[in-house]
Amino acid sequence: SDQSPPRKRRAGGDGSDSDQSPPRSKAASDKMSKTLDGKRAGLQRAADLKDELEHIRSREKKMFQNMDTNVSGRFAETKVRGRLLEAEEKKKAEKERKEVPEEIKQKFTQWNRGLKQVEGSKARLEDNLYEMSKSLTRDVNDVDREKLLKDQEREEDPMLAYMRKKKEKVQGKVAKLPKYSGPQPPPNRFNIWPGYRWDGVVRTNGFEQKLLTRPVERNAQEQEAYLWNLDAE
Repeated sequence: SDQSPPRKRRAGGDGSDSDQSPPRSKAASDKMSKTLDGKRAGLQRAADLKDELEHIRSREKKMFQNMDTNVSGRFAETKVRGRLLEAEEKKKAEKERKEVPEEIKQKFTQWNRGLKQVEGSKARLEDNLYEMSKSLTRDVNDVDREKLLKDQEREEDPMLAYMRKKKEKVQGKVAKLPKYSGPQPPPNRFNIWPGYRWDGVVRTNGFEQKLLTRPVERNAQEQEAYLWNLDAE
């Protein structure tokens, strides 16, 4: 029943298949019902083929989900090789070279604010916390308040020179930088005192003076406009 051509019968034979060919298996003679990848063979309808493909897809998806991650490679890290690996390493090294350490960032943050300002803010914070820890009721025997008032220096105090000499004897002489002691310098928006070597000659372009006098001029113009409006009425 296979596809081979009919065999000639021998003369005087009994009609049986008694040639020298090997015995034929029954599976070879049957039609193929499935393809090598497990799908149904032969002509099919489009709907049946679509259902079969959906079934195979869902079965494979379920199989991969139940498979061990070490076998399937799920969640595995991507391995980069060749030129891509060299480019990644070069990019990483460049990033590490440009990245500023955290310690240097903190130092620059402190320097940008100003060392003196940072120290002053810390001292004020510690002083405020200390004052908050004390009782709200104060009396005349408050030692901290008495010390604070004694340490304050007032230019109109007749005993100021004596108290400074006394403090130098107790604490030792403190190196002080020379200060400017000439005529009154022109004001500036930062209230910075000139250096002790300044000869009193103003060498600016007048910007500070204009900046300080601008609010006064604006107020004068507004006052003059207001008076003109009153006269017009």
